[in-house]
Amino acid sequence: MQIYKNSVIVTTLISIVSFIASFVLKFYLAGKEAGFWYDISMGVFSGAILTLITSIIGYRVERRKVLEGFWSYTHKILNQINMYEESMTVDQKVNFFMDFHDSDRIEWHTYYGEISFLLEWKQKNRKYIYDSIYKPINNLCDRITSHYWNFKWHKEGSGRNEKAMQHYIDEIEPLIIERKDYKIPTEVDDEGKIISEMSGSSVCNKLFGDIMKELNNRYYEIMYGKCRSKKEDAKQENE
Repeated sequence: MQIYKNSVIVTTLISIVSFIASFVLKFYLAGKEAGFWYDISMGVFSGAILTLITSIIGYRVERRKVLEGFWSYTHKILNQINMYEESMTVDQKVNFFMDFHDSDRIEWHTYYGEISFLLEWKQKNRKYIYDSIYKPINNLCDRITSHYWNFKWHKEGSGRNEKAMQHYIDEIEPLIIERKDYKIPTEVDDEGKIISEMSGSSVCNKLFGDIMKELNNRYYEIMYGKCRSKKEDAKQENE
């Protein structure tokens, strides 16, 4: 994606320069030498235009390939993250974190590294992808990695410490799980004032939900364009 982007930029500049040179040589200079250099500059211009068209086509194909690849691998990671449950035992959570750490995410990082948009000031879309999708998952990876050996020693038995494991879990878990406390009125007086309440709480996999929302909305628009995104939304509504 970056290679095609650079090729488009370079060939565009060459096309502009060679066109200006051809124009000047054709209408403002005369003589055999001017005619010779005019033919040269027109040849350069024609070659640059052809290369530019090829580069634009290549960029569009590669752009879609990279964005779809990142989308697909992010889904795989999220499916794994969605398997995490607050109700797991300490050992189950330790095993989950170790398995997540050992999962291969090289291609996911590679796809993100290849994302580079053409004609975009300050890479606004790439920054959005980093802040909303890449960074939250990477933060989880980094936090798990910082305690990986403690988890490993605990699992092997050489450094088994339930209290320490719970401390590490309490540090990592808020990156995945969100707990919301709420109160439900159970009794009200004649004026509608609450007399008694019942407390409760709900738990959800916030990391999974937030990133899935981004993948299916703004990221989808970046990947395929707003027109296709609207068509997909309309199709889902009809179904």
